[in-house]
Amino acid sequence: ASQPSVPSATPTAPLESLPAPVPDAAPAVMASSVAVAPTAKAADEVVASAVPPTGAPLPVPAMSKPLTEAASQPSATSATPKTTLESSPAPAHDAAPAVLASSIVAAPTTKAADAASRVAAALKARSLLSEPLQYLVVGTDQAAPVRRKPLVQSEELGKLEHGKIVCGYPGGTWLQLSPSSSLESNLVGAWVFIGARLAARWAEVTKVTGFAEAIEVSWPGLPKEKNVAYSVEWKSPEGAASPESGHKVTLENKALLGGLPAGSEVRLRVAARVQDMSLFGPWTKASTSPALQQSLDEAGLDVDPFGQERGGCASSKCWKYAANLPSTESYTTAISAPAMIKCARCGVAYADHVRGEEPTAELSSWSLRSYEVVHSAVFVRSSRSVNAARLGALRKGTVVLGRLEGSWLRLSLPALMAAAPATEGDPKAAGWVLIDGSSLGLGQLLLPSERRPSSP
Repeated sequence: ASQPSVPSATPTAPLESLPAPVPDAAPAVMASSVAVAPTAKAADEVVASAVPPTGAPLPVPAMSKPLTEAASQPSATSATPKTTLESSPAPAHDAAPAVLASSIVAAPTTKAADAASRVAAALKARSLLSEPLQYLVVGTDQAAPVRRKPLVQSEELGKLEHGKIVCGYPGGTWLQLSPSSSLESNLVGAWVFIGARLAARWAEVTKVTGFAEAIEVSWPGLPKEKNVAYSVEWKSPEGAASPESGHKVTLENKALLGGLPAGSEVRLRVAARVQDMSLFGPWTKASTSPALQQSLDEAGLDVDPFGQERGGCASSKCWKYAANLPSTESYTTAISAPAMIKCARCGVAYADHVRGEEPTAELSSWSLRSYEVVHSAVFVRSSRSVNAARLGALRKGTVVLGRLEGSWLRLSLPALMAAAPATEGDPKAAGWVLIDGSSLGLGQLLLPSERRPSSP
């Protein structure tokens, strides 16, 4: 309110950056800009040469899980206009002289600060890593330009062609090149933007095993580094109707991602944390196996190689063990390497699934979901079959909690006791409700709900 109004021809800028218009002040401001601009340019030129000695402590922002690039990037001031990577917008020709002077001075200063931050991050990586990291040039549209400083406006010294392997230390989203047999000597110490043109080889997903509701992945990792923690992030493809995401932290160079949608494609990437420094790999695609058909769930495939029925797995939240077709080989493997016999649904070893069927009272260890009855009434069955005994019924509008098991919802203990009072006191009592009755000509019976459970 204390600032004078700005003419309509002046580009929008924070109030504190606009000097008060004073009569005949324009020449003085322009003269000032001529004197200040070279100073900012000099600071920009000094970035690459005035660097702290190797090993000097540098502040690194705290990271959260999962790791994100945002935490490792320098924050931009609100007074800095958003620009594209390769160009900055030119000021309007009819802008006031004072605003023109402000834009001339502020832009180089911001670029110098960005470059200095990237140089500092590369120095941090050099002090923490035992050797430079390898990157593969993957950009296919054009070669990756190599620049004198970590700025897209900096002088171009050369290009890196597709398929070339280079070494260096990452500084934010830029890589400072290190000497290697395949790199020209004039490019050593120069910078290349990582983006989608360089892929960190340590984070390259080399093995993917798909299960119905899980994906097991592995990557080379950083074997020479100590105290490294990895985070594997995943999310639904862009444009997904119901986007989902998650992550898993591990100390090994492999991970099993569970709870994924069956028969779906997901995007994932590997990130690493070395002390207080974060590194990121490229995004890649992987897919889960098709959902197990209900006929297979009811075909007696819930037994291990020794004939023991297996239930759910608390670690993966899998609701029922699903074996591959029985064979002599699986029996032999179960004796010598039991961890190799894995559930076709969640990818966890058969021995980690409970023996038999877990009691209804223990369902709280799993992720229970809320569903509302949208049909006039539905029956509660003693097993996942429309031919199973009826234990009770749920009226339309009733909201219950339960564990999703294929096309059925296994009721939580409170919901079961309310719908089938006769089962109270029976430790083995369990009840299921069919979710979709289309195969019976009934349509949808239950729908996911955000409402709290109600009495049946």
